[in-house]
Amino acid sequence: MSDLVFPELVARSSFASEDDFIEACYAFFKADFLDARPVFRNTRMGLKSLPKRNGKEATFYHMTTTGNDEENRTLDVDRSERIRWAKPVIENESHNQIRVWTERHRGQARIHLWHHDEDYVLVIAARNGYYLPWTAFYINYSNYRQKLERRWIRNR
Repeated sequence: MSDLVFPELVARSSFASEDDFIEACYAFFKADFLDARPVFRNTRMGLKSLPKRNGKEATFYHMTTTGNDEENRTLDVDRSERIRWAKPVIENESHNQIRVWTERHRGQARIHLWHHDEDYVLVIAARNGYYLPWTAFYINYSNYRQKLERRWIRNR
C-alpha cells in the first residue's frame, strides 16, 4: 500500500499575526467538518459545537490548543499547523500507516487513530449512533510516543 499523503501544513510563519493564522486554520476546519462532514465507519460524523469561543466550535479549539483548563487553553502551533490532516486520517482509518485502538475514558469509548510515521493522533468519541472528532495532536516528545506505543499494544 502506498504512503498516505497529507495536505501541506498551514505554516504559522506564513501569517503576519496569530489571529490571521487562527482564522486560516478555522477556514480549513470549517471546510472539512462543517461544510462537508467526514464519514467514519459508514457514519457521518457529528461535531462538539459548544461551548463556542469567538464563534468557533469546541472541537476546533481541542484540535488547535492545549491545556487542562477549558477556559484557558493556549494555542498549540504544532496541532494547528496540522488541522488539514484530521479529515484524511478519519477517511483512511484502515490504511497500514494508521494504528487504531479504543480506550475507555470517563466511561466513554475513545477511538485513537495514530499516523505512526508522522506522529499525528486523532481521537474520536464514540456516541450512541454517531461519532465526534474529539481532539488531535502532534507527538513532539519521545516519552509520550513510547507511552502511546504501549497503549496501542495493550488495546489493539
